Amino acid sequence: MRKPQTRKHTITKVRQHANLLAFLTSGLLAVALLSSLRVSGQAVPASQDILNRPAGIGDRPHPAFLAFQGALQASGVPGGVAFVEGCSDQPEPLVHPHGPTLEKVLDSIVSGDPRYVWRMRKGAVNLEPLNGVPALLRMHLKTYDSQDTDAISAVTFLSSLPEVARAAAKLGLTHNVLGPGLGGMAQGPPPPKEPLGIRLHDVTLLDALNAIARANKHGVWTYRETQCGSIHQFNVSFAQ
Repeated sequence: MRKPQTRKHTITKVRQHANLLAFLTSGLLAVALLSSLRVSGQAVPASQDILNRPAGIGDRPHPAFLAFQGALQASGVPGGVAFVEGCSDQPEPLVHPHGPTLEKVLDSIVSGDPRYVWRMRKGAVNLEPLNGVPALLRMHLKTYDSQDTDAISAVTFLSSLPEVARAAAKLGLTHNVLGPGLGGMAQGPPPPKEPLGIRLHDVTLLDALNAIARANKHGVWTYRETQCGSIHQFNVSFAQ
C-alpha cells in the first residue's frame, strides 16, 4: 500500500513543476528572440545607417523626382518614386538638392518642392505626393513571383500583370509600356544581372516594387502617371 504524501513532499513536487515550467518558458522565449534577431538582421540595415550615407549629386537644379533618384543611386540605397504629372507644357518645379547625407538631401528636396514627402518603408526610401500614394500603387496582389528575372525585368513583368491591368482600367488608366522612362544619373557600366527570387503574398503594388528594390540591394523604381486632357496613362521603370 502506497503511503499518503506528506505536505512537505507535495510542496516540493509543486516547486519542481514550477521550476521546470519556468525553464521551458525561458527557453522558448530565448529561441523566439534569437529567431527575431536573425530575421531582422537579414532584412534591412538600420534606418539611421541608411540615412547617414553620403548622397552628394552636385548643386545643379533638377525636378524633385529626378533629384531623388540621383540621391538614392549615389548613396546605394534602394527605393522608389511615385509622381503624377500634367501636360508637357506644365514644367516641373526645380529643386536644388544639397547636404552631406542622404537624409539632408531628401529634406532639401521636399523643402524645395513641398508637393512631395519622403518616407522610409522597411529599408526602402520612397518619394511620393504629399496628398497620398497614387491609387494604382495601392491595389492588392494575391501573389507575386519574380521567378528568375533581374530587377529591371521584374518591374516590367510586375507592371504588366493582368491584375494590374484590370486595376488600371478601373481607374481609367492605360499602360504606356514604352515610357517615358527616366534615365539614371549614375555613371559607369551596368552591374551584372542577378535573379531576385522574390515570392510575395497579399501585398500592394507599392510593397512589391519596394521588395524588388530591396532584393536588388540598390536601384530606384519610378511610377509615372500622366494626366493631360484625354490622356490618362502610367509607366513603371527601374534604374540601377
